[in-house]
Amino acid sequence: MTTIGTFDDIVRALREQPELRDTVRQLVLTEEVLELPQKLADLAQQVQELAAAVANLTRRLDDFIETTNRNFQTVNERLDRLEANVGSLNDKVANLNGSDAERRAQDSILNIAKDELGLTRGTVLMSRVHKVDPQLLADAERAEARGVVTEEEIDNLLVTDIIIRARRTSDRQYVYAAIEVSRTIHDHDISRAGSRARTLAAVTGEEAIAVALGDVIQPPQQLLADEQGVRVVLPAMFVE
Repeated sequence: MTTIGTFDDIVRALREQPELRDTVRQLVLTEEVLELPQKLADLAQQVQELAAAVANLTRRLDDFIETTNRNFQTVNERLDRLEANVGSLNDKVANLNGSDAERRAQDSILNIAKDELGLTRGTVLMSRVHKVDPQLLADAERAEARGVVTEEEIDNLLVTDIIIRARRTSDRQYVYAAIEVSRTIHDHDISRAGSRARTLAAVTGEEAIAVALGDVIQPPQQLLADEQGVRVVLPAMFVE
């Protein structure tokens, strides 16, 4: 039996006798402290399980985000195609409206000239539905040969939407009119009308009126037309 007389004897006995250490530990430590290692082990296990659950949740969330992104990409691609189709349809509708406006203008141009421009006894010399008048074509070629106008100016003149010759009621003088037709009158419609009217006057040796005919014109374009001496005509026939 170990004799204990000093503190060193106690330490040596605890080192040499494990069962003594367990007995002392149970006497000195509380039950909560004694259970702490197991609790820590249980906590570590729970932390590992929680980490595994979080990792699994993270993977599922990543999969969800990836799937959602793919779905959004598909939706966006479909929306882009739809937008493109709508834009194409709008362009086609605009073209149809423009073509319809031009057709109605050509069909009624002499009435429009009478009501809006004060021109009567008119003759259509050229339009999309009327071939260019032979006399006008001959005058154009002679003017080009004399160097009065250029080949480019004649080419531009011969694609004018409508050309008419009519008598002006105010002075009974016969004049020509170069008419550009567009549902909405833009800057280029005004410029074309002015340029082609000047070429027409040079070719025929007579006065030629520049006309921009349509349904809508904005204030800046109206100002431009006024500055360039282009008549703007918005006939009631274009109002839906």
